[in-house]
Amino acid sequence: MSELVSLSLFASHPWQEDHVLMVKGGVSKTMADLAVESGAVLRYVKTHPHQNWLVHSDDYWNTLCVLYALLEAGQIPCFVGSVADGFIQEIAGPDGWLLADEEGRRSSCIASLLSGPSEDSLLPIRADAPIVLYTSGSTGHPERVLHTLKDLEEGASMAYRVWSEQFGTRPFATSVPPYHIYGFLSVLLRSLIRGIVLKSERVMTTFQMGRLGNATFMTTPSFLKAVLADPASKDVNLSEGMIVTSGGLLDKEIASQCLERFGTWPYEIYGSTETGSIAWRQSKADEAWRPFPGIGWDVGEDGRLVLHSPLVNGGRPYVHDDLVKVAGGGRFFLLGRSDSVVKMGEKRISLVEVEGRIMELGIAKDCSVVALGDRRQYLAAAVVLNEKGHALLDPMSPAGRLKYLRTALARWFDPIVIPRKWRFVAAIPVNTMGKRRREDIMELLSDTYKGVRMHVQSQEEGKVVLLVTVSSSSPFYDGHFDNGIKLLPAVAQIDIVVHVIRTFLEPDFLLLSMPKSKFSAPIKPEMPLLLSVKGASGQYVFVFSREDGSVCAKGRVGNG
Repeated sequence: MSELVSLSLFASHPWQEDHVLMVKGGVSKTMADLAVESGAVLRYVKTHPHQNWLVHSDDYWNTLCVLYALLEAGQIPCFVGSVADGFIQEIAGPDGWLLADEEGRRSSCIASLLSGPSEDSLLPIRADAPIVLYTSGSTGHPERVLHTLKDLEEGASMAYRVWSEQFGTRPFATSVPPYHIYGFLSVLLRSLIRGIVLKSERVMTTFQMGRLGNATFMTTPSFLKAVLADPASKDVNLSEGMIVTSGGLLDKEIASQCLERFGTWPYEIYGSTETGSIAWRQSKADEAWRPFPGIGWDVGEDGRLVLHSPLVNGGRPYVHDDLVKVAGGGRFFLLGRSDSVVKMGEKRISLVEVEGRIMELGIAKDCSVVALGDRRQYLAAAVVLNEKGHALLDPMSPAGRLKYLRTALARWFDPIVIPRKWRFVAAIPVNTMGKRRREDIMELLSDTYKGVRMHVQSQEEGKVVLLVTVSSSSPFYDGHFDNGIKLLPAVAQIDIVVHVIRTFLEPDFLLLSMPKSKFSAPIKPEMPLLLSVKGASGQYVFVFSREDGSVCAKGRVGNG
């Protein structure tokens, strides 16, 4: 089917009842199913008059049924990326209710609603119906963004106009959640208005990706990077399909590996929650971005991207947070976010440039640089070492490492620009869309964890030694020892060990066992301790010892 059909026209469109919209669990979901199951949600919404309806589901069919029902009821669907009670309370108020994959104190399970009593019909919905999405919270505080169905669908159709031949009639599949702007606009709405069958469940594993066949796979750079690191990815063949990514820049080396391993070079979409899709590229040609049809742009005085789009800000110029430069031919290069440029002394410093120079040293797989300090700022770097980096830096003392790094970076930067603080970690944290949040990086670079002060004494591959002091105000003491004597509980000691493993050695470590752990001496507030942790592949040995070498606690932790 080549025509574009708005969701607002579903009730009147001459589709057959057996027209397939999605496939869920191997079962085709049709227009007739949408009428019955969205009708069940509509009946529930009508009999539960909440003022604010929030939606969070990983399943696209569930999301579609809830979306249609809320729009039929004249409600405003608000798509959120968190189901935490505190978050729901903050954004929805006392009369908000969440429709989600699981039932909770302030939520109903969508799957249960779908099988309930139904209105069994599709009612007309407004083309200009409002829809709310929340930003992913890169600043640490998600913000409410209001769109209309019409504008979102127009944004979804942009890529169809560019890639109609590549899309063809092949099915859509995705690893992206539908409550994110990329999943909602580029996957859900684009499949619906184009009449393309969508696989309802998210692709979460290499095995699932290997079964996509000729699908158009909408994903993120972080997912592709993880799959490429999996030896099983050698069996994934998408040479008859298409890969599209968003949610961050796709490194050209990763894109090249996708061609070598999967048989196709990914396309990329650049956009944001506030703007929807802005531009696209396929980096095997070059790394400049080409705006989608109808999107105008120029460069602001401060170097930021200024958008001119009928779908954004009421058609008025919209100043984006990203820095750009002209590439020629109506295209532009991305230079990083405006908040990636900081002023220290009289210098304007690009954090992206500092990160790039660290990567040029050839010792890192990944890194992130942030500015720290209140009155007097300085740069700090979190670095994931590669094999060369471990071989070079592991034998050095902390002072020796710092001297080496400062000397190496002095080729490009003045002393004020070179990071003063370095943290060598197992991975740089990202959210579900593969985006880095500044607050997570700041926590990674922090010297404290729940009131525990930590200073790295030595670090090498598979081992880290820290000087640890537990503050008397640490929450680890809360609820323990009412007689006024504060001693660090055994469970708190294990919590600290797990935090150290996840930060420095294995980011996905899951504690499942504690064989032969022994807690032989009390740990009091402000007592200096050395914590040694070493191991690999989910199995680690830890030792808490005093300055005189006597052991306070030791044992093993593992994932099985």
